[in-house]
Amino acid sequence: MLLACLPRAEAGPVLARAGEPLTDESFLDRLAAIRDRGQDRAFNETIKGVSALAVPVYDASSRVAAALSVSGPSGRMSEEEMDRIEGDVLRAAQLIGRSLGA
Repeated sequence: MLLACLPRAEAGPVLARAGEPLTDESFLDRLAAIRDRGQDRAFNETIKGVSALAVPVYDASSRVAAALSVSGPSGRMSEEEMDRIEGDVLRAAQLIGRSLGA
C-alpha cells in the first residue's frame, strides 16, 4: 500500500534501494490499480492461509503516512467479508489520518 501510493518518480528510488529496478510494467500497472482503488487485498500471497485488506492513512499534507491493514485466516477473510468490513477499515484510517492533521 505504501509503495503504491507513492508517485512513480518516488517509487523508483525506493525499489532501486531494495535492488529491484522499476521496469516491470505489469508491476507498475498493479501499483497504479491499487492506488486508484484506494485499497489492496491479498489472498494467500505472503503467508499461506492468511488474507489481508490494506488502506492508506493520509497526513496533513495529503501524503500517505501509513497503512492500516486487517488480516486473518483465509477461511474467514473471504472476498465477501472484505467487502463487508472495507468501509469500517477506511473510516478507521480516516480517523487515524485526522489525528495526523488530515
